[in-house]
Amino acid sequence: MARATLKVRPQNRAASFDLSSIDADKRTVRLSFASTEPVNRYFGIEVLGFGDGECDLSRLNNGAALLLNHDSDCQIGVVESAEINGERGYATVRFSSSPQGQEIFKDVQDGIRTKVSVGYNVLGALLVETEGDDSTYRITDWQPYEVSIVSVPADDSVGVGRGANQAETEIPLEVPDHMKRSHILLDPLSAVGGGGAPAPVPVATVDHAAIAAKRANEVNEILAISDRLKHLNLGTEARKFIQEGKALQEFKDLAMARMEAQPINTSVASVENNMARELGRYSIVRAIYKSATGQTLDGIEGEYQSEVKRKNPGRVFAGFAMPDPSEITRAMSRALTTTAFSTGAALVDTAVLGSEYIELLRNRTVVDKLGIRMLAGLTANVALPRAVGGGTTYWLSDDGTNVTTSNQTFGQVGITPHTLIANTAYSKQLMAQASLDVEGLVRNDLGRVLGIEKDRVVLLGKGTAGEPLGVSKLSGVGSVTFGAAATWAKLLDFETQVAAANALQGNMAFVISPATRAKFKNQPKVGSTFPNFLFDQNNDGSGDGYINGYYGIVTNQVGTASTVQNQVIYGNWNDLIMASFAGLDVVVDPYSLSKAAQIQITITQWMDVAVRHAGSFCISSDSGAQ
Repeated sequence: MARATLKVRPQNRAASFDLSSIDADKRTVRLSFASTEPVNRYFGIEVLGFGDGECDLSRLNNGAALLLNHDSDCQIGVVESAEINGERGYATVRFSSSPQGQEIFKDVQDGIRTKVSVGYNVLGALLVETEGDDSTYRITDWQPYEVSIVSVPADDSVGVGRGANQAETEIPLEVPDHMKRSHILLDPLSAVGGGGAPAPVPVATVDHAAIAAKRANEVNEILAISDRLKHLNLGTEARKFIQEGKALQEFKDLAMARMEAQPINTSVASVENNMARELGRYSIVRAIYKSATGQTLDGIEGEYQSEVKRKNPGRVFAGFAMPDPSEITRAMSRALTTTAFSTGAALVDTAVLGSEYIELLRNRTVVDKLGIRMLAGLTANVALPRAVGGGTTYWLSDDGTNVTTSNQTFGQVGITPHTLIANTAYSKQLMAQASLDVEGLVRNDLGRVLGIEKDRVVLLGKGTAGEPLGVSKLSGVGSVTFGAAATWAKLLDFETQVAAANALQGNMAFVISPATRAKFKNQPKVGSTFPNFLFDQNNDGSGDGYINGYYGIVTNQVGTASTVQNQVIYGNWNDLIMASFAGLDVVVDPYSLSKAAQIQITITQWMDVAVRHAGSFCISSDSGAQ
């Protein structure tokens, strides 16, 4: 057996979901990540080996990342387990409870995203056959290291999708003696001993990476158009266009034809849906400026105010009614038009330009990233029915005794408006600037002012002095007392208590402070030799990670500002509800700060917090950063 070397890059292979294995509650799905199917590579035909010692699953079984399009900065989940069964590799992946993780998982469930790709390193190979210029290699040592959800699997001839420019490494290649003389070694093979290497054979180069990247962009745009035009039901056509490799322009033509064929609907529901879409054109700056100068609101700003007042006849607005800034941002992301809808502008993304404004450093908001339930646009008090007791089972003896009657009992979770007031100021000159930069600045600033406080009360609201009751003050939740430095056993107790309440399901996650993260990152789970720590850091730049396999999100909201400093909160965040009532009341005062050439803005919003099941949460009674 002769020895040679083979230059290879990290590789990837298309894989497939087993859609019947999707567990919606746990956000998991099983997939086959590799088989013995031959694949054409730039160095020849590759066949993966699944014999003893040929496939190293250690990285997959050590919490490997589930990525989006092989982007290491875009982790959307984790590989929970991997195994070899016969001549095929299988893995179970769990999607993150982050907004992006939930969005991708929903696309998987809906059959919109059906492509999977697995990245792996090739460490050793055996030349098994040559026929003309074609050579077949059995990969005798390889290591998968990540799984990706992809729009289009990268061209197999160039390795990992974005990896055509990755450095090649030399791996050992075994060449049977009977092939040593007859085989013509192609670039990138080079012989080691046994007579040296023949001159490489020139090979025409094709930029497969660029082709794959271009197609991936087209697929992403097709999916984006289908999502933005949900009312046209283009999902089936989008999948067909992607599977058949049809051009982006063809899909745009189809969307345009479908739009032009839509009948005009003037029903009340249609008007309300149109209003929701039109919020993408709402200008906060214009509304403030008009109010400050004594002008009547018109356009979309006037229409929104009229609609809110119509729905809330008993509410008195001291100023004008404005949507929540986050609603405007979401509407802008769905915006379909910048000019006439029928001219094709519906297929153009709406962009908000950035500014050089240096923003105040504020606490990070997190509840919107945890998958909580949002109830928006409420106009009256709401009562959510819930079962608080179930029926009882009995065994009936043979003596004719009648069974005891038992009934389910029911209760309600009430949602009532709590008043939140925020105050800020802007210069008159700024308000006079009709630019996207200024509009984005004001919208983001107002959104942050309100969003940080709403985020705080969801976590820490005291339920007194007008505040809603936050999850940390809720009665009936589980409780863990650290008493000293956190231990692995204490962290497991959070999970155990929620499971004992039959609530270990949904969007399970931890919320901790930066100080707690620092302690957890330095605290071994068990022992001190080659330890694993309580907190497993993500590599996405967010500073978040995993605790006992569950998402751990970090914020100063539960740091020094909370009653229990560095409190640890764990639970099913899908059981938490943040409700907001339609229309912010915005009072514009151009006089109080007139000497400073500023306009003072006072914003009133109504919201509430509710929890469906208290047992879905477990909270520390003391600091996790001891």
